[in-house]
Formats: sequence, structure tokens, C-alpha cells
Amino acid sequence: VFSVGVLAGRHGWLEALACSRLAARAGGGVLVAGPVAMFAVLVLGGAMKSGDFQLFKGGWHWQAFGLAAWEQLSGVALGLGAMALFQRRFNTDGPLARWMARHSFGVYVLHAPILVALALVMHPLPGGPVLKMLLLTGLGLVLSHGAAALAKQVPGLRQIL
Repeated sequence: VFSVGVLAGRHGWLEALACSRLAARAGGGVLVAGPVAMFAVLVLGGAMKSGDFQLFKGGWHWQAFGLAAWEQLSGVALGLGAMALFQRRFNTDGPLARWMARHSFGVYVLHAPILVALALVMHPLPGGPVLKMLLLTGLGLVLSHGAAALAKQVPGLRQIL
């Protein structure tokens, strides 16, 4: 997947996609159609009537497939919509954006263990999942960029990251 991303960057495929009407329509469409599709899967799968979501949690059930398909299609459509939105409205370059761009590959490499460690530390803390997710996102972003900036100071890693 990473190699495809490198090819896309070298040939300008993402810029062309971000500028297309398809990306804007996909992002806007999923905001409207996504919840409707999810509700339809839950209703047709019987979860709304019985309150039993067991078939949606995995296994060889069409309900689990429907939920997994909805998640993936919604994620791709939201990603396309975000690309289109940021290409059109927020395509600026400031000092913070340049600093973050310089460390983006380091963040890509280092973010997974940082997020896992943070999630393990935050698990026993009081608070609901939404609050923990917001805290994990903010702290993960800051710590991942900080770790990437520190890693770029190490002589052997400077050339890699």
C-alpha cells in the first residue's frame, strides 16, 4: 500500500482526485447516506427490533459483512471528501504546516506504538469512550510529532526519517 502511495504522489494522482467532483460528492454523500445506510443494515439485520447486536460483531453473517462494508466505504468516502475540502478551502502553507510536513514520515512510522501505549495508559482512567478518544487523538498527535522531531535529531535516523 505504501508503494502505491509513493506512485500516486510522484504522478499527481491524489491531487487530481482531490480536485475532482467525485471526491467532493463522495464526502458529502456519505454524510447524508452513511447514517441512512447504517440504520438500514441495523433494521434489516434485526438489531433494532430485538436489541441483539451479536450477529454484527463478526463471523459468517451477512449482518457482520454489511457493517464491515459500511465502515470501509464510509471511511474511503470521508477520506475523499476531506481531501477535496482541504484542497479547496485550506490549501495554505504556514510555519506549523511546514514543520509537520517535514516530520510526517516519522509520524507515520512512530504513531502506532505511541497510540497503543497511550490507549493502555488511558484504559483504566475514568471517563467515557468519546472523551478518551478525544484525549487519545490530541495527545497522540502531539506526542507522535514530538517523537518524530526528536528522532530526526539522531544522526542515523536523520537520513531515514
